[in-house]
This record gives sequence, structure tokens and C-alpha cells, in this order.
Amino acid sequence: MHFQQKKSHENLEQSQADRLLEIVKIKELKSKTELAKGLGVYLSAITNIRARGTVATPMALAAQAVFGVSAEWIINGKGPVMHERKLEDIASDLLLAIGENTEREGLRETPKRMCKAWKDFFVGYEQNPKEILNKVFEEVGGYDEIVLLKNIRVESHCEHHFVPIIGHAHVAYLPNKRVVGISKLARVVEAYSKRLQVQERLTQEIADCITEVLDPQGVAVVISSTHHCMTTRGVRMVGANMVTSSMSGAFRNSETRQELFQMINGDNL
Repeated sequence: MHFQQKKSHENLEQSQADRLLEIVKIKELKSKTELAKGLGVYLSAITNIRARGTVATPMALAAQAVFGVSAEWIINGKGPVMHERKLEDIASDLLLAIGENTEREGLRETPKRMCKAWKDFFVGYEQNPKEILNKVFEEVGGYDEIVLLKNIRVESHCEHHFVPIIGHAHVAYLPNKRVVGISKLARVVEAYSKRLQVQERLTQEIADCITEVLDPQGVAVVISSTHHCMTTRGVRMVGANMVTSSMSGAFRNSETRQELFQMINGDNL
């Protein structure tokens, strides 16, 4: 049964790879709409291949052929997202696909601006969050209470619709003889946020990173954010916030958890 599922998955991935390679030919035929669709397939490939941590796959190699990005980057998160020239071409193709004229005055420099913006939006792929936490301090005078950094700005993008996720994160840990500079907690949040994300995974990735590197007595991460995929499209529920949390170690204890939320909400401060 497992072998059949694996074989089915491999066949599906090979089919997707073949489809991407077709887009190379389509690009030569100037079919902008199909090329734009290929971008969506490529972005999906990044998430799926890196999640599995596999070696170079047909999908990775096809993405490399179409968009000029190395299969190694897709797997290991190394290097730039795409070659700048390729990214500008894709931005131009996307504008054409929605019916715009890229030669008019207001849009002549737009592909370049989009390229610059995307590099900022997804700079997290070039960062290693665990390395950010490497420098720790042990001379803390025996401090062993909650360390909380509140209201860390979260700017991410929904991996399903490629639109913003905007909110705030509260990150706390209970030290185990060592602490980290508070700016490093904010940078870890940023490194994971500046990627294509779903909020549930973002919350857990931040918590797991802090747990693995600092080995504290407990870690708590709470994120509240607005998802533009449901406020500017679809159900259009303006004002709706999504809240997720990850609690481990000492924060599983009801008293410690209550103390944390009192600190987050400003009670007794």
C-alpha cells in the first residue's frame, strides 16, 4: 500500500514537471497567461519539495529549467529566490496576463519595482532562524521567570492566494540558565514570516526553533493576524482576526499560562 502511494505521488510529480517543461515552449510562443499559471505551480513546488527535504526531484529540475532557479535552492533554502532578470520577466508576464499594457508610462518600471518588493517580502528564505539565536548569555543573575516580547509585527503572505497576512506575535520562553538578546526573537519571527506561510505552521516553526536552540523550560508563541485572502476577496470578512498559539513545557501548566496572558494583556503591570 505504501509503495503504491509513493508510486502515485512520483507519477503526479512527474506529470507536474512535464507541465512546467511545456511552459518553456509556451513561453516561446508568447502565451503569457499560461506562463503566469506556471508561476503558481512553481511557488507550490517550493513549499512541497522543501517540506519533504528530498533530493532534486523532477519538479525541482523543471522549476529550474523554467524559472532559472537552482533545484538546490528549492530544497535547502539557499541563495536568491530567482535570478533578477527572470523575476522581472515573470512580473511583466503577470501584468500582461491580467490585461495590462506594460509599455504605458505608469507601468514601465513596475516589473522592476515588483521584483524589489518580492525580494523584501520573501527575504526569509535567505535567512537561517537557528543561526540568529546562536549567541546566548548565561550571566543573568539566576533569572528564571518568563521572558516575553510582545507585539512583534508580523508581515507574511498566504501561500494559497499570495496575499498579505498582517498581525502581531507574542513570543515568550522560560529560561533554562541562558537567555538570548530580545532583538533576536523579533528576527526569528521575521525570518519565518517573510515566506509563503499558513499561520498555524508559522506559529509552530517559531516555537520549535526557540525550543531547539535555547532548550528552555517552556516556549509560548501567540499570533493574531488579519488574512487578506478572506478580507479583500472571498467571504470579505473585514475585521476578522485569526489567533493561533503554541505552548510547550512549563506553559502547559495552567498557572504559568495564566501569568503569560496577564502579561500579554497588560494586567498587573
